Amino acid sequence: MCVALKNAMTEQRITQKEFPPEEYQVKIYPNPTKGKVNLVWSAELGKMIQKVEFVAYNFTQYRELPFDRRENRILLDLSEHPIGMYVVVFHLNSGEKLTYKILKQ
Repeated sequence: MCVALKNAMTEQRITQKEFPPEEYQVKIYPNPTKGKVNLVWSAELGKMIQKVEFVAYNFTQYRELPFDRRENRILLDLSEHPIGMYVVVFHLNSGEKLTYKILKQ
């Protein structure tokens, strides 16, 4: 019985796909930041993005970030924001969400 459970767990681990796949991941730098931060993604992912949201970790701030699908990047200026944790959420046309944390120092 233990062997069957172990085999099932191993099989599940092998068949599960990583989401997001590497080509759909967003690069965020510098993170942590003291001011401006770059959010960069692949052209493939850019075709799937419906909207990008910016949220303060304590939910005191929220806004939708404008982006140009042809550029595949956003330059986010946090220099006027207080020190703390912020979240950027990418909403994809598949219904999935990619969530990233940004630390403002």
